[in-house]
Amino acid sequence: TYMAHYECPSRGDWAIHRGAAVFVEDSSNVTVEGIVFDQVSGNAVLFSDAVNGSTIRKCLFDRVGDSAIAMLGSSHLMLGLTSEGSGKFPSNNLIEGNLIDTVGVYGKQTSAYFKAKSKGNVVRNNVFMNGHR
Repeated sequence: TYMAHYECPSRGDWAIHRGAAVFVEDSSNVTVEGIVFDQVSGNAVLFSDAVNGSTIRKCLFDRVGDSAIAMLGSSHLMLGLTSEGSGKFPSNNLIEGNLIDTVGVYGKQTSAYFKAKSKGNVVRNNVFMNGHR
């Protein structure tokens, strides 16, 4: 992802690539369970825009190049809405029982769990270790 497009979701200095080994966009009731992400060079799992009621459970993330799990919505200006007035953000998703060991092998603005323009997601009973944040 070195030469890929990065965006600044909060208009600040944090940038993220909207792509991943498992990329889910505008979907509902998706389950990512029991997968081993071993040395993924970019983001491992990214829920983009309107992803609702989905789960990331019992996965192992080891030596991830960028972020392990990311929730990234889109907005029109700063309202968190599309031009039609509807939300385009991950909401009411569950992230539980995952082991995340070492993120940011290549990227420097990374985390075990990243969220921007998302709401109501539950993160519980995970182990995050050897990360920047």
